[in-house]
Formats: sequence, C-alpha cells, structure tokens
Amino acid sequence: MDTVKTYEDDNRHDKVRIFFNVDKEGNVSSVLMGNQAIPSRQGHQFYVDEYVALQVDKIEIINPGMPILKVKDGEEIEIPDEVKQNEDKIKRLEKELNELKGMDGTNAK
Repeated sequence: MDTVKTYEDDNRHDKVRIFFNVDKEGNVSSVLMGNQAIPSRQGHQFYVDEYVALQVDKIEIINPGMPILKVKDGEEIEIPDEVKQNEDKIKRLEKELNELKGMDGTNAK
C-alpha cells in the first residue's frame, strides 16, 4: 500500500491543504483544496505537497479511526523534479506579489 506523505501543519507555507467533505456514511462527497478554503461540513483535513494536491483524483482516505491518504489502486503519484517545482513556486509567488502590489491602489513597479 502506497501511503501519501502528509504534514501536521503548514508553518513553512509550502504545503497545500486538502479537505475531504464526508457524508453520514463516511463517503467523500467533495474535496476542497487551498490554504484559504473554508469547509462548511464534516470531513478530514490534510496538508500535502503541492504536486500531490494537483493529483488529488489519484488518492483516497483509508482507516476511518485515524484517517490516512493512500494512492488508489492502479494509480501512481508523479513526483516532479525539484527544479521545475521551485520554478513553478517562484512564478506563483511573483504573481501573488504583483496582485498584492495592485491592491494598495498604486501601480508601483
């Protein structure tokens, strides 16, 4: 069984929160992703690496007592090379920075 590495928190701000909404029978009814997403129903929360969050369709929750994530049978999580992952993170942060610069009412460059 391939389990997915999860983290207790996102103190370093480099993980993505995934929240699985579950129904009364314990079945996943929907998934919320993102560190600012606010769940409004019962479920399970995990912090994972960004590349895992982008492949959420390949994972499932097992062990309802203390839930853990596992890769679905027949699926494989693709681990990107570290350089590409860092480049993507830099682009995302630059975009956020530009958006924040625009929020203060000035067009400072």
